[in-house]
Amino acid sequence: MGKIAVMPDALASQVAAGEVVERPASVVRELLDNALDAGARNIEVVIVQGGAGLIRVTDDGAGMSRDDAVMSIERHATSKIREFADLAKVMTLGFRGEALPSIASVSRFKLRSREHGALSGTCVEIDGGRLIEVRDDGGAPGTVVEVKSLFMNVPARRKFLKADNTEFGHVDQQVRLHAIAHPEVGFKLVRDGRAVLTLPATNDTLNRVRGLVGDEIAGGLKELKPAGSDDVEVRGLISKPGVSRPNRRMQWVFLNGRPVESPALFRSIKEAYRGRIERDGYPLAFLFLTLPPETVDVNVHPAKKEVRFHRSGLVERVVYDALVAALDRRAEENVAPAPSAKAVTIEPREDSVELDELPSVPTKTPKPSGVPDLRLRGEALAPSASQPELPAKDVADDDEVESAEVDEIETEDEEEVVAGIPADFAYRGLLSDGYVLFETDDGLAMLHIRAARERIIYERLAAVESTDSGAAQRLLLPVTIETEQEEYEAIVESMEDLRTMGLDVEEFGARTFKIAALPAGLRQINAADVIRELFSAVAALRRGESGTDRDGRRRKLLMSVARVLSKEETGENLVSDESGALAITEQLFQCGMPYCCPRGRPTLVHIGYPELARRFSR
Repeated sequence: MGKIAVMPDALASQVAAGEVVERPASVVRELLDNALDAGARNIEVVIVQGGAGLIRVTDDGAGMSRDDAVMSIERHATSKIREFADLAKVMTLGFRGEALPSIASVSRFKLRSREHGALSGTCVEIDGGRLIEVRDDGGAPGTVVEVKSLFMNVPARRKFLKADNTEFGHVDQQVRLHAIAHPEVGFKLVRDGRAVLTLPATNDTLNRVRGLVGDEIAGGLKELKPAGSDDVEVRGLISKPGVSRPNRRMQWVFLNGRPVESPALFRSIKEAYRGRIERDGYPLAFLFLTLPPETVDVNVHPAKKEVRFHRSGLVERVVYDALVAALDRRAEENVAPAPSAKAVTIEPREDSVELDELPSVPTKTPKPSGVPDLRLRGEALAPSASQPELPAKDVADDDEVESAEVDEIETEDEEEVVAGIPADFAYRGLLSDGYVLFETDDGLAMLHIRAARERIIYERLAAVESTDSGAAQRLLLPVTIETEQEEYEAIVESMEDLRTMGLDVEEFGARTFKIAALPAGLRQINAADVIRELFSAVAALRRGESGTDRDGRRRKLLMSVARVLSKEETGENLVSDESGALAITEQLFQCGMPYCCPRGRPTLVHIGYPELARRFSR
């Protein structure tokens, strides 16, 4: 008997589902595509347990007859294409005929549909790919698809689902993408019985975006009027020069009404804003491209995440030229930055503690005698953040060292010794990109200012946090920040920990927070930008946490806060002369773990003279 055999239909469906249905958000994407293709004017998405428990999508579209409802769960059954030529000019969001059967094969699936004007509708129930029942149904015109116990019969796939918060974040993103692409359709998103997103239909894309991101962010956007060639047209909303975000979550591209991912177009956006925003910032862009369907391949992947342009260079050039022209026009009009870019002066309270005056964490190490042995052969080999490898001493007998150290401690009568700058560190100057150069008895040592500052802030905030009395300094004017839904939920969950660190934050309306104080000791900085980046970091931390205990989350949150604050305090405003460089170095060596930042990256690198001689072939 031959070894090759045709897979059973049930097994083949589960294999196909692995490509189409990656997580609950994949199900939502496919069902939204079908609802929009059916001409829906209102769509409701209900999610329970991040989508693993329940996904229900209700629309008021055209609905289906009994025959079509039954046929829709068959593999490769579709109303979108009929022949090979149709594949080259697809304008619908769905067309492969794989979504519903793939979803039904890995869940408890129910489809209820009724055509407008029909006396009754149809209900189809499937359990793990097995047809249970087809019956008449009296539902409202349109279609309701209910997906329960996703991946119930594929435990390996279910095991890889992330936390409910993470999965819901991906669902929320899919709903937002479709809502922006189709502002003429009303959307509602309900999570565990609570409405988290309600967007009425509108003819104005800016109004739709404002409903998603809030007035503050939308206030930094301007219309990109239609531009391009005969074959490629681009329009949308883009941010003003000087307005940016710390990540690319506000860059969305839509092709013929379809949300797409295109690294090439993201590069075009970045190049167009070069020199107009901070180097590590990302502009906001909601771009809508219109191309003839025959010039685009949308059948690249079953999940329909990617597209290929037949003339990729032309599309990239049109997007780049349109953005540059629009930005140059705004520059000529002297358009001011968005309100969020205004600097806010920090005014310390009388009883606040300056960060530079916070008690440093003492260490019970002997006074340093000479440079630590950080010979890294010219490479930054970072010790572990949780347990760094302390520099070893060149000695002949370990037993002698042990007894000598014991004798030293005894003679000091347990006196606590605070470390300082090693005696042979001779300051030699500031280098570009934030480095301080020292010469030692046996080589050169370079200190990274931002990494050092991150370690200093981390340990001092940790020391304050352990006393449950977070030192804070008041803002002259409280700052209000509007957030996305994901950021809002992350901040609410982390609010207690943030307050402990000195961030006075409280809810102030729908998805809005008021911040009245920041951790003490910060220099004159743009408070609004700092808070916005902090919120973004908290949301990113929440997305990535899975199985982390509370102490672990607090530690990671503290690391994120230290990273953001150190970033805002580096550069010329932080260190501009020898005294500033020595002050940073002194504070670093007073830390309990001075040789790496909280993320495990080195703060100090030493290159010995023998290594330098080897590099110069001496």
